[in-house]
Amino acid sequence: MTKDEAIREGFASPGSLSDWHASVAREYSRQSVDSPSIRSIQANLILALRELLTRTSYKAWTFAGVAIRQAQALRLGQEYHKRLGNRQKEVQRRTYWACFIMDRLISHSCWRPQTLDIDCVRLNLPAPENLFTFDEPFEGPKIQTLTFQTEVSRLGLAPYFLAALHLWAQATYVQVKGGRQHHRDHPSIPESDLYHLEKKIEEFCSSVPPSMRWSTQNMRVFHHTGQQGLFVNFHFLINHMRSAMHQEYLPYRDSTNTTATQNGLQDDHDQNAGDFGGWDEKLVSICISSSEAILEIVAELYSDDRSAISPLRSVFAANAMLSAANIQLWIRYVDTKGDAIWAAAAAKVDEISSVFELWRNQWPVADAWSSTLASLRRLYEATYSMNIGSGNESGNLEKNADALPAIIERDDYEQSCLQLIEGNGLPDWNEGISDKIRFLLLASLEDTDARERVLSSSISILKQQSWEYEGFLEDLEHGFSDLGAENSWPGFVDDYV
Repeated sequence: MTKDEAIREGFASPGSLSDWHASVAREYSRQSVDSPSIRSIQANLILALRELLTRTSYKAWTFAGVAIRQAQALRLGQEYHKRLGNRQKEVQRRTYWACFIMDRLISHSCWRPQTLDIDCVRLNLPAPENLFTFDEPFEGPKIQTLTFQTEVSRLGLAPYFLAALHLWAQATYVQVKGGRQHHRDHPSIPESDLYHLEKKIEEFCSSVPPSMRWSTQNMRVFHHTGQQGLFVNFHFLINHMRSAMHQEYLPYRDSTNTTATQNGLQDDHDQNAGDFGGWDEKLVSICISSSEAILEIVAELYSDDRSAISPLRSVFAANAMLSAANIQLWIRYVDTKGDAIWAAAAAKVDEISSVFELWRNQWPVADAWSSTLASLRRLYEATYSMNIGSGNESGNLEKNADALPAIIERDDYEQSCLQLIEGNGLPDWNEGISDKIRFLLLASLEDTDARERVLSSSISILKQQSWEYEGFLEDLEHGFSDLGAENSWPGFVDDYV
């Protein structure tokens, strides 16, 4: 298909070369879906990333799935291709590892299951650039055997980035699986899976050599080697993995949290899971330190982010920043450290919001991240402050809280992609605040209306719980009503008498 043909068929607009390229890639993907090849796999991976950045998450997951199945059909995850030349073997290795990266990234970003089983992969990690350039043989370590004892100057940073991504994917998958509803044992319990995962993460982070730790000097060194982007995202991964895994268990003062009585959970477990009855200082410290480390990277790179090639602008960075912002909101609204700490936390959230606003001109997906952060802020404000909404915005939220789109069975089958709503593609939200936060973070690329309904329903419930207190204040100013009248003051309920 030529560019003129793409314009006539409506696949591209005049002068839009990127749209034309995308239309050609889609056409090639359709023609080669049952004919796996390295070129077809790479084309589908590019389409997956493009759809992710344009906020069409279901398409991103679909294109990535096609690429992964084709890679598995060719058995690229094993070192079975010894008859090929050095460069051909390396191209196949890099193509498969690109599938692994997109699988883990899209799983978390689009709230979908992981597809690739790393235990079935017996493939060498990517070769250093100089060996690839000069077509030299490479027998490197596999991801299961990689250690920091090997110098990064010999292997390059890519293998360590993949190792960090492997751990990050395990930690963030806690949220995708359902968080506290899925992992019933608190991370501090030695028998729990999360306890052992935290030990692996601690061992990995403590093994990072000084030459790979975060610093301005090290970032400049990796910039000169052409690996600055990998270096920055490597540190976003190792800090995000800890905050993402543990933020589910931060203690919340949540009067609507009913997790202790749901799914057979016991009261003592719910205290261990992070309510105010089970404050875990180590867990809180890990979350806060990880959040601060992410913000340190953002502060270092934010001044240069006006450049289109800034290493700050990445999907990994965005996911880490949302997690860091959530922890700063927890400090602002839940922690009890005082006004100075609260103000500093609020300023850090504003800085993250400014970064997302800066990205919106280049990335449509940045609008989703920005609105997700705004929704998180409103949820915390509604839950932990007296300002739980006012004016037309609050009224519209309440009006639309239960206004779910009608499901017409005939249209459900005819639509190319039906709208996901609660009870038909999206789960019915849980009343606990940790569940609401998880929903807002994971559903950032889903239908905005669905996310707003969850938020507005939460605010509506909070208003119903606070009306008695607000009514009492109003009566203090205007006098009590006649308590003996037929329509007695509604502040008295039989259960409280």
